Amino acid sequence: MNLKYLDEQRAENHNKMQEILESAKKEERALSEDEISKFNELKKLIGEIDATIKAEEESREMDIEEKSKEKEKENENVGDQETKEPVTEDEKKEERAFAEYIVSGKQILKESSKSKMSKKEAEKICKEVIDSNKKAVKDYVSGKKKAINSLIEEVMKKTNKSLAGDEVLKILKKQIEKQKPTKR
Repeated sequence: MNLKYLDEQRAENHNKMQEILESAKKEERALSEDEISKFNELKKLIGEIDATIKAEEESREMDIEEKSKEKEKENENVGDQETKEPVTEDEKKEERAFAEYIVSGKQILKESSKSKMSKKEAEKICKEVIDSNKKAVKDYVSGKKKAINSLIEEVMKKTNKSLAGDEVLKILKKQIEKQKPTKR
């Protein structure tokens, strides 16, 4: 069903109702029986259109809920199927490290798939992000602590996630503190 068409029909009928009222107002008179009849007919049509639109929207919501439930079931069934084999070398390393972590109870940090970045490079990137995101910095300084998350996200994008989030947070906080004007 075309909701746009129904909306257009509703608007058209509403305009006709307004025209009937405006005509009587201009002539400073009451509505005639014929005008009242047309007005009520248009009102009834609008009611029917509204009911149809509501039914269509409810149907769409039900379809969305059904699709959501189907996806949930599919996701539950994925666990029953074979797991996806790692494709890249990094994924293979991560899988081996995770398996060893599970078995031994210790996290293996021998080979990280993330490249190492010097502290100076990390600080430089953080400074660039701070300089290009003044609003987020201002929000953070004014007490909106979650504003720093957008800065962390930006640094992670620029570094291809090669830095640990907690390290980025420390650097950002330190640099923002340096920029705060001191009160005298």
